[in-house]
This record gives sequence, C-alpha cells and structure tokens, in this order.
Amino acid sequence: MCRTLTTLGALGPSRRVSRCTCGAYHVVWAHLHLSLHPDEFAELCRLFASPLPAGERRDVGLWHLHLQEGAAGLWYGPMCVSLPADDVRELRALLLGVQVQSVAPRPLYALN
Repeated sequence: MCRTLTTLGALGPSRRVSRCTCGAYHVVWAHLHLSLHPDEFAELCRLFASPLPAGERRDVGLWHLHLQEGAAGLWYGPMCVSLPADDVRELRALLLGVQVQSVAPRPLYALN
C-alpha cells in the first residue's frame, strides 16, 4: 500500500496525479482512482498527448480513447469509464502538465 505520495499536478482536491515512493503513479479523477505502473502511466500520457477529434479513436498499449460528441469512453483492456467531453479536456491538461519520471527497471527475483 502506498503511503508517501508527492503531488505532481492537481486541478483541485479531487483531480490530481501523485507519485508514490514505490514508483506507482496515482491518477485521481473525482471517484475514479487509478494506481499505475510507470509504463502504464506513460502510455496514458501518450494517449492524451494530442487532441482527439470527435468520432475518432486512439489506441496506445492497452489504453483506448473513443471521443464522441459530448462524451468519451476511456478504456483500459476490458474496463471502461465514460467521461464528459469537458472532463476529457481537463484530464488532458492535467496529464500534459505532469513530467513522467524515468524509473529503474524492476528487479528480477530468482524463483526457488
């Protein structure tokens, strides 16, 4: 469980991106809380790197973003959350303001 978080960007108390000392990124968006490995977070940031026209879909890794008129579906594998278009723009602005920090590779452990 993550205990020491550093806020990397925020749009108020219920919309923020933090990083734990263990390296995990935490994206909090209202009642949605994503705890992401650095690679997953980097893919999420690439997903939002450029504006997406309505009716378009973008895929980066397991992330998928489908923007429709007034709303969007943000998918990670088989799970989806629907967001109003204004939230998509605000989430994009938040993610663009966060610097993704490089992380040392995960250690390998011998199996006994």
